[in-house]
Amino acid sequence: MKGLIVEDNVVSAAVFEETLANNDIDAVAVNEARSGLDVLRDAQGEIDAILVDLMMPDMDGFQFIREVRKNQAWRDIPVGMCSAATEETLKTSALLGVELYLLKPPTEADLVATLREAVG
Repeated sequence: MKGLIVEDNVVSAAVFEETLANNDIDAVAVNEARSGLDVLRDAQGEIDAILVDLMMPDMDGFQFIREVRKNQAWRDIPVGMCSAATEETLKTSALLGVELYLLKPPTEADLVATLREAVG
């Protein structure tokens, strides 16, 4: 299983990546949404799940998910959002097909379980 983590906080991204690696999940972390789209382009179908932060400087998580869903090759990749929950965030996430939602900061167990659940 290979995951993509899109998280602008460098420390959080590194912790997520290391946590997943310690649980036998290969993950690549990027700190900008546009870099996440580049990884998807370069990965050629190797990404099994995406975990995206809502607030990022270059484009927000919703914009990123819209870009992912526009591309036929990426449309079926499960997406989880990691952010502080608000009712509006949850509604918008559901409309964009976000399968899973993690509250920040996620526990190690929640992070691992979320990505595993995303890919079945």
